[in-house]
Amino acid sequence: MFTDAFGKIWYKGNLHTHTTNSDGAYAPEEAIALYKSKGYDFLALTDHWFHGEGRQEENFLLLNGTEFDVGSTVQEGIYHIVGMNRTSKTGQ
Repeated sequence: MFTDAFGKIWYKGNLHTHTTNSDGAYAPEEAIALYKSKGYDFLALTDHWFHGEGRQEENFLLLNGTEFDVGSTVQEGIYHIVGMNRTSKTGQ
């Protein structure tokens, strides 16, 4: 978290990260540890067609997301849709 000269608060985060659950280089917990070590406030794991779990930790928010892709050729179009999944312990 950073507060600028005007008193505005900025958070450092990444909303599109892949892990070994799809085509990433790091296992989920390794990716989380890496981003935490670099001072990130939040991270979204958005593996292809995989729903992870989100969680709140002290000074860090893990968002659960997914990346869906449709289409297989440039001629027909290839689309990637990245979204966040909403979950809670109360089901809301």
